[in-house]
Amino acid sequence: MDFYQKTQITVQIAAVAGLLITLYFQRRQLGLMSVSLEQVRQSATAGHVLSLLSMMETEDMRMARVVIHTHLSRKPFTTWTDEEIRAASKICSAYANAGTVLKSGLVPPEPIIETWGFSLRATYEILEPFIRDQSEKVGPAYWADLDWVYQQAVEAEGRKLALKAAPKEQRHLIRHKKVDKQHAV
Repeated sequence: MDFYQKTQITVQIAAVAGLLITLYFQRRQLGLMSVSLEQVRQSATAGHVLSLLSMMETEDMRMARVVIHTHLSRKPFTTWTDEEIRAASKICSAYANAGTVLKSGLVPPEPIIETWGFSLRATYEILEPFIRDQSEKVGPAYWADLDWVYQQAVEAEGRKLALKAAPKEQRHLIRHKKVDKQHAV
């Protein structure tokens, strides 16, 4: 083997080593990019959750809920005023919009359902005659997402009650099953 061949082999080994080092750093960079993308996704999800939560905390939405829970809860639907119907419609639309977003998968439903669950169920049950009236007039799909988000809140409450009712030694198993279902999706 002459000097030229030895030099050529040395250069090829150096090139392969350089290629392997480059591939190693490329792989690390892809891993870091993956972590970064996951953090961006989590940040966007948190932004969506906060946006939905803040939507329900505007002054006009709070006032509409006050009307519903203080006045409409004690009045028959047939005696509601136009202003009360507007308040009911505003809240139903907001919850239906939230249901649409939650069904789309853009936002995980758990934080919203846990935060709004009681209020959503109580509001829906007060407004149910209005909701059914609108569904009869416009069609069952009119507030289908409102029905869906209400059902999610009812199911979440059922899970919460089942967890509380379970003996202490079984609570861990119930929580574990819930975590397994979330990771399976």
